Amino acid sequence: MRRKIIAITRPAQLEDPFVKIIRTQGGMPLVFPLIKLHPLLACPLPEDLRPKLSKAQWLVFTSKNGVFFFMDALKKNGYSAKTLLAHCRFAAVGSATAKLLESLGWECWRPAHFSGKFLAENLPIQVGDRVFIPRALKGKSDLPQLLEKRGAVVTDYPIYDTLSANYSEKEFLDFLAQKPDVITFTSPSAAFSFKAHLDKFDLSTPKILFAAIGTTTAQAMRECKFSLDILPDVFTLDALAKEIAKVIS
Repeated sequence: MRRKIIAITRPAQLEDPFVKIIRTQGGMPLVFPLIKLHPLLACPLPEDLRPKLSKAQWLVFTSKNGVFFFMDALKKNGYSAKTLLAHCRFAAVGSATAKLLESLGWECWRPAHFSGKFLAENLPIQVGDRVFIPRALKGKSDLPQLLEKRGAVVTDYPIYDTLSANYSEKEFLDFLAQKPDVITFTSPSAAFSFKAHLDKFDLSTPKILFAAIGTTTAQAMRECKFSLDILPDVFTLDALAKEIAKVIS
């Protein structure tokens, strides 16, 4: 990956671990956020939230963002998560999400494979268990439906939204002019945002390698008619970087 330009389209972060990983691999990260995150839980919290949480046996998180926005909303509203959620068991789709929950002091069930489908099929629930899923408003997942088929009572609760960036034509063309070797997408929303910018400025898809972090994002790329050049077997940033290095070396 040495001196290859890797475009990172994730939301801007002060210390993005993906930037560090790409640099460690010898690549040159090109940060171009295609989406931004917007919290949906306000002060005070919606009246229906506490009753739903009080009845839930499981909290299932599908991303680190979900953990951050959920815990942050509880804290800002004066609630102790340790008290409010003491009766709940936790599960996470991905390893990074699970590690974040564990760093906050929660025991976390993880699936052997990092996908919503595998989690839904293997989560140790009983018929009638109540599962609360705090996640993105536009999140594309069959997780709630699969859990319901197993007899769970699912609350699919949007706590943040992903909004597309709105670049000018000059800004977007300046990005492409830097000639990234690979454009990475770590969410479906980023892929859709890139497609929307191409369409807005009447541009054809550039002849660049495209990388997806996982199967859900890969499906979004197919819908956008992007080539799926890089897809790791394990859906983590580390695995994605290693797969990029393997393909472009």
